[in-house]
Amino acid sequence: MLDRYKYSGSFGSSLVIGCIFFLILGYGVICNADQSSLLPTDDQKILQDGERIYRFGILPSGENVSATAEADIELNGSQAACANCHRRSGMGTNEGQLVIPPVTRDFLFKAKTLGRKDQFAYKTTGAGTRPAYSDLSLKQAISKGIDPTSRPFKPMMPRFNFSSGEMEALIAYLKTLQSSGAPGVDETTMHFATIVTDRVNSDKKKAMLDVLNTFFKEKNAGTRSETRRSKYAPWHRDWKYQSYRKWKLHVWELKGPASTWIDQIADYYQRQPVFALISGLAEGPWDPIHFFCEQHQIPCLFPNTDQPVNSESDYYTFYFSRGVELEADLVIKFLDTQTERASRKKIVQVYRPGTKGNTAALRLRQLLNDRKGNTVVDFRLENATPLNGEFWQSMYRQNNQADWVLWLESKDLAHLDQFSHPQNGSSRIFLSSTLAPDWNTRIPQPLIKYVYAVHPYEKSSAMRMHLIRSNSWLATRKIATDKVKIQANAYFALRSTGRAIMHLRDKFSRDYFIELIEHTAEKLFVSSVYPRLTLAPGQRYASKGGYILQVTTENQNVPVPVSKWLIP
Repeated sequence: MLDRYKYSGSFGSSLVIGCIFFLILGYGVICNADQSSLLPTDDQKILQDGERIYRFGILPSGENVSATAEADIELNGSQAACANCHRRSGMGTNEGQLVIPPVTRDFLFKAKTLGRKDQFAYKTTGAGTRPAYSDLSLKQAISKGIDPTSRPFKPMMPRFNFSSGEMEALIAYLKTLQSSGAPGVDETTMHFATIVTDRVNSDKKKAMLDVLNTFFKEKNAGTRSETRRSKYAPWHRDWKYQSYRKWKLHVWELKGPASTWIDQIADYYQRQPVFALISGLAEGPWDPIHFFCEQHQIPCLFPNTDQPVNSESDYYTFYFSRGVELEADLVIKFLDTQTERASRKKIVQVYRPGTKGNTAALRLRQLLNDRKGNTVVDFRLENATPLNGEFWQSMYRQNNQADWVLWLESKDLAHLDQFSHPQNGSSRIFLSSTLAPDWNTRIPQPLIKYVYAVHPYEKSSAMRMHLIRSNSWLATRKIATDKVKIQANAYFALRSTGRAIMHLRDKFSRDYFIELIEHTAEKLFVSSVYPRLTLAPGQRYASKGGYILQVTTENQNVPVPVSKWLIP
């Protein structure tokens, strides 16, 4: 919708109008709930209608928005949603030389001048400047494609044909879009939190907090200089220093059952709102934390969890991967690549209730229930069930023509040597390298060629070089690297946060921050334990695949991939 449409080139084939609709589909109408809940019912309805137009391309009547774009192309519904280009935050975006300007309240209803500091602002009417929009001139911009000085936009800016009520609703919603003022930020400090639950091993907790505390300390040491520089920066460089704030880390320790976590988080948040959650450790599902962040629109960046919430529509939480659910998908993906799979349709999975393995087993059963001709047998072990030789021998006799998936931790693999020898290669045994990191040392010699491991991380042979930057950072600060996964992941989350905030400048908007994380994550020069981290608008799982590993006597029990990088 606005100024730089007048000066930028054509849309370009890579920027498709409808692409971001899928990012916002399914969120419902939230429309700055903290503000709109204080308004009369009629005003709430207007804002909700405006939000549906802006984000989804749906009119108050339920019909699709229609608009005309470049070359008289007709756009309808989601294709015509404003958020496709101006983004959910209203802060716009760029694609190559194409710049989509912001449509937030402070951008629209303030004159655009040259320069950033008031004392250097040249209020001219030349190219690149304009007066502040009024409601009338904004209506003309939306419907006729002209700015307040009647200069036309480029044809890439769609022209909309709204009724007076529809236009009123859209403009009312645009006035709620803010580019600053997010909770957890004041003139000097940005507040962040990390979460640790009481069941987390103390060594793991220390490993993560050592990384976070050291990073915050060093960041703040540099911020003192940048804050002083910002007072004397020339107007053409002052943007570089506007986002600098002291970072303060709050450690939110959650105790007791997961059913009480939301209340505990709410108490912490009421005492001190934070801009975002960084990293974190929890024994058990991340669900309560995830749902609190979605409800209160708090960014939650890359927690250390193998049980994330599997949602394609939630917005505020980023995960490294889909955790053990992804591993279930990888088992099916691998079996589908095997030619001899056609003659075996039975899968037996063994797991203990209330564990990560339980989560993976539920996902595998769901996948197989959706496929015809497959049989899945679940062995749900009670906690007192000993996995001794008698158990394994009995299990195999009953299911000697099946593929096996053992969603078990290392301690449950102690007697795997009693598992009967598969006949004629008729069975495969799958393990999880997440649940049993030392799985390759647990395999008895007769079973080596039948055992596979699902591995959603970088190959062990490449891990040292893959983590060279994060390990070097840890080593120079004399932080022990005995918890590689936790520390590398925490460091990646911190670097992602820092890079995004640098690009925020002085626009402290959580939605804009989310969009910058999407845009910058794969551009970092540091890695986590995952080999390929990429994000795009609407994506919330940065690693999408994994390897299937196996050991042989030739490679001295060192796991090697027997598959390419698989993406379900």
